[in-house]
Amino acid sequence: MRKVILTGLAILVALSLIGGSPTVSLQPASQPQLRLHRGTFDAQQVNPQAGAAALAVAAPGSYTIIQLHGPVTVADRTALEQTGIKLLEYLPDYAYLVQGTPDQLAAAARLPQVYAQTPFTLADKLAPSLLNALARGATDLGQVRMIGWPNDQGALSLDLQSIGAPQQTIITSLQLLQMANLESVRWIEPVTEPRIFNDRARSIMQVDPVWQNQHLFGTGQIVAVADTGLDTGDLSTLSPDFEGRIVATHVLSTIVTTWGDEHGHGTHVAGSVAGAGVQSGADPAQNDYAGSFAGVAPQAGLVIQAFDALPDGAIIGLDADYYQLFAQAYADGAKIHTNSWGDPTGPSSDPEAAYGGYPFGAQRTDQFVWEHQDMTIFFAAGNSAVDGTPIDLIPGLPICLDGDGVVDPDSLFFPGTSKNVITVGATESDRNTGPIGGLPWFALSLCFGTEPIAFDLIANNIDGMAAFSARGPADDGRVKPDLVAPGTNIVSNRSHVPDASTLWGAYESNSNYVYSGGTSMATPLAAGAGVLARQWLTGQGLANPSAAAVKATLLNTTHNIAPGQYGTGAKQEIPFDQPNSVAGWGRIDLNFIDAPPPYTFWLDDHTSGLTTEAVVDYSHTTARPLEVTSSSQPLRVMLTWTDPPASLSAAAQLVNDLDLVVTGPNGETYYGNDAADGDRTNNVEGVIISEPALGRYEISVNAFNVPVASQPYALAVAGPLGATDEPALTVVKRASASTASVGQTITYTYHVTNTGPVTVTGLFGKDDKLGDVTFSPTTLGLTTSATGTLTYTVQAGDLPGPLVNTVTVTASTATEPISTTTDTAQASVTLIGDAPPGDKKIYLPLIFRTSP
Repeated sequence: MRKVILTGLAILVALSLIGGSPTVSLQPASQPQLRLHRGTFDAQQVNPQAGAAALAVAAPGSYTIIQLHGPVTVADRTALEQTGIKLLEYLPDYAYLVQGTPDQLAAAARLPQVYAQTPFTLADKLAPSLLNALARGATDLGQVRMIGWPNDQGALSLDLQSIGAPQQTIITSLQLLQMANLESVRWIEPVTEPRIFNDRARSIMQVDPVWQNQHLFGTGQIVAVADTGLDTGDLSTLSPDFEGRIVATHVLSTIVTTWGDEHGHGTHVAGSVAGAGVQSGADPAQNDYAGSFAGVAPQAGLVIQAFDALPDGAIIGLDADYYQLFAQAYADGAKIHTNSWGDPTGPSSDPEAAYGGYPFGAQRTDQFVWEHQDMTIFFAAGNSAVDGTPIDLIPGLPICLDGDGVVDPDSLFFPGTSKNVITVGATESDRNTGPIGGLPWFALSLCFGTEPIAFDLIANNIDGMAAFSARGPADDGRVKPDLVAPGTNIVSNRSHVPDASTLWGAYESNSNYVYSGGTSMATPLAAGAGVLARQWLTGQGLANPSAAAVKATLLNTTHNIAPGQYGTGAKQEIPFDQPNSVAGWGRIDLNFIDAPPPYTFWLDDHTSGLTTEAVVDYSHTTARPLEVTSSSQPLRVMLTWTDPPASLSAAAQLVNDLDLVVTGPNGETYYGNDAADGDRTNNVEGVIISEPALGRYEISVNAFNVPVASQPYALAVAGPLGATDEPALTVVKRASASTASVGQTITYTYHVTNTGPVTVTGLFGKDDKLGDVTFSPTTLGLTTSATGTLTYTVQAGDLPGPLVNTVTVTASTATEPISTTTDTAQASVTLIGDAPPGDKKIYLPLIFRTSP
């Protein structure tokens, strides 16, 4: 393996030429752009900003970037692979990071579908914050983590040993370029510190009616909680709120040996998702949880993955490769995973990179869900939102200057920035008791010191956001958070480990429970809703619902809380547009499970994948109705898919790109996320029509660009849908005789029953051999019938064999007079022997029923 070490002189000269901000080419839009962290440019041109820099030189090894002219078809991929090159990673737009010999790369470059071939450079190995630091001339870059190529970590370890460097090390700018020049290094990023994000919530989310009317308690489901442990960590002394439901326990930290919760955070989280509320009066044997502090899914099994955390929330003992965390829980049977923690996406010294990015941990999270598409993972958005510019006048007590009364965007932690997780923000609850619930926001943080936030109470408005709840969007423009749930002054279980924290304070009348707040508290509530939704989907016939199906279900049934709690105008808290990067698609609302007609919800968990240019069309059927019968409720359509992990070098994270199009009864067209040219950013697309026109709709799912494998998806449709204007007719046709001779008359009887939901008029029939059928009556109410007859006289020239004739019956409805619904039926007689003229011919009547 060849190693290239740049000389110190060359590095010092080159650093002054490195550009930090992306450069956008001014080439015509018809030319594809390459969107990488080092810049956005036309790959046929030299990147003008980094062209003279040391980072612009080709990385060692047989790697390069090949870009196609447009969306990548299966034929395009096949043509590239037939040259012998390996397609390693997809890069936007329409490009691949590839590996091959010079001859193979030359053959690939000659393909007509190839637009450009451009070097894979040293800059493409560095996280955005490191590029920014080099652009500023920084020399001390802090602690960084080196990541090798997939399935080749051994080579990285050997190379680092050969130069005496650990895989995580404090590094200078000179050393950074030396490390980037190692062929075994794929990626270098700053080391960040994961942190935890330090009842009434059920009623806000409409959980209790689902318990009472649908008997959904999470039974048969397993949810994993990765947090600071659970209660005493001893089954013999464990709180009765969790008794008998612990599926597996794991200790992730090397410092502690117990899965008990010395911090208190993990017990509160576990209680919110799956506590049984026994210590507050619940009776699980009778499915009676009313009035208790039971969690959302009180009968679900629990997998506990315990790490250690310092009093300030810093996590100890969590592997930076989060794939392994999820794999452990998946092996225990968990299909829901809840996480009330996260990392900054870059150093706090670089506000541009500190939030909203897509580091290695986010990529590996997406990788796991892509490879295990039946596991739904929830992550907290973070508690890092502020209003204004933070300064640390007092260590640990930041003060924000220049606040304007509106919380700032761009404060997301990862893995909440992953595409395939459900990222949860926090709303206020309406419980303002306890030590903190009745305080104003400025008392919680001096970064909320401007009205109307400053003197607003922390917990008094269920349609308002928690001020601390991290806002999006992600750095590539993706909408995050996905949804929100109550997250202030939430009461849940207390850890009984001596000296464990009581968080926001013990509950006044029951010391087994404590108050707390944060997106940490919102996330397990959302995950509990995910457990119930998954259980409900299994009851609807989906044996193993995909993560996309659970996500589509929750996002398509949210409650819109815009404009928030401060009205409209300059201080409006939440945009009216759905989705938005404050509240995502809205607050979780499980009311859809128990909603009365005309509300209808259906879902297609489309596990067979689409390739580029494929289209799936949906039109109205009884099983999947698309006929709007009332304008009193919105029509909502949600398309979600689990996307392949993005390249760490990419400035945009979407890989496989699907589009949602809804067509109304009058030909009007609605596009997913309101993007008429297609949303090229998100792996969630929705259409919400607030007052839908009556009539039938059509839906199309279009595969715009699928450069990796093939793409499954889930489509959820909800609204006032049905078939109330569609008649359904049953027709039975009989022949009168079992024997007949020449000259004998056979009487055919046609019996029609209206089995549809509405009255039909203008009943009429036509027999393809005998002519028109007249019915009496011609108007049929529900379940009523009509009869008509025709006759046929056997002719001497009738040949042996079946005499088959078919009747078609039509009818109209009051709202669609020009439309008809038909049903058909057959009856025939079969000649079983020849006879001379004048003798008898014997027929047997055969009766058929054919549904439309």
